[in-house]
Amino acid sequence: MKWITSLAFIALFGGCESKDRLLTIEPSMKNVSGHYELSYVGFNSTIDSEIKSKIPKSNIELKDDGTMVLTNFPVVTQNDTHVFSVQRYHTGSTSYKISPLGATSGSTFYGIYVNHGDLPDPLHAPCFRSEGESLTLSFEYFDGDFVPRMEFTRTEPDQ
Repeated sequence: MKWITSLAFIALFGGCESKDRLLTIEPSMKNVSGHYELSYVGFNSTIDSEIKSKIPKSNIELKDDGTMVLTNFPVVTQNDTHVFSVQRYHTGSTSYKISPLGATSGSTFYGIYVNHGDLPDPLHAPCFRSEGESLTLSFEYFDGDFVPRMEFTRTEPDQ
């Protein structure tokens, strides 16, 4: 039920709209499967430095059977006064599904819903961004608008 409420909020308020490149054609799991490495963090200098020190070990693997493997995934929470903190680095596997996350004025955009009960908002619903052959999972936090705070870019598609 929590994810339905979150998806409704994202759809209503236009989550993942802060930049162009949104993936607006529904992909198959085979199209998005692969190895994604942390390529961008944008919280604050202290948290960014801490997370960047773990970049070689922080990644996501999406498999075309709907399995998602997280390795040293930064679980960053935001309190009511918009202060960020790293709660933990999560390693484990779960399942995911491709979902429409909302709409722009001209089209629906897609991301994934992560079926992992202990990942706090917004970590359970990243959107896809694409540029040429590059595919990125963008984790966006609401701060008056949706702002990308972490991005994982696919470095190796599944074969």
